[in-house]
Amino acid sequence: MLRKLLIIGCLFCTHLAFAQKTVPNAKPPFQKAESVDVPEQAIGAPLPPFILIKMPKPVAEKTHSKQKKHTSEGTETPALAPPKLITNKDVKYDANLFMMFFNPTCGHCEDMTELLEKHIQLFNKTKIVMVASPNARPYMPEFEKGYNTDQYSTLIVGTDSLNLIGKMFLYHSLPQINIYDKNRKLLKVFSGDTPLDSLKPYIQ
Repeated sequence: MLRKLLIIGCLFCTHLAFAQKTVPNAKPPFQKAESVDVPEQAIGAPLPPFILIKMPKPVAEKTHSKQKKHTSEGTETPALAPPKLITNKDVKYDANLFMMFFNPTCGHCEDMTELLEKHIQLFNKTKIVMVASPNARPYMPEFEKGYNTDQYSTLIVGTDSLNLIGKMFLYHSLPQINIYDKNRKLLKVFSGDTPLDSLKPYIQ
């Protein structure tokens, strides 16, 4: 009888020790969900910080001699002004913002640029920021010259330098137009050929 009592006691102690070992590691049945940031490509996400580089136009040949630079061969070449940096501060205003990711050698992007310029009078407050990849920088002067982008105050063209494209491009088709509200929260994304009627409700 005593032997049976000792065996039962040992089994009880073993069970108690196992329970004490496992209970502290057990997860509670309900846990408060951790806060999750809104993805940058999701509707309602804020516009990320960005820096665009706008290369200056070459100074005309007949500039003052002080603006010219002597090369090692002794000939003179036109001086260049420093590039202009475009940041979030340049798009702070009380209206929607169009941000268009494009390639200057893309036919669809050229067609969209031509469409926007043709109806640029509709953009009284809304600005259009056109963002190209840094790899496209050699093609930008010809593109900007061909479409005279500098003559429109509501049109800004530059190349990405803070991986904005990597964060925002959906890899569907070019061009991609992201539309942000006055608080710079993402309202809508259009990819590929987009008719003007689809854009009109967002133009201010």
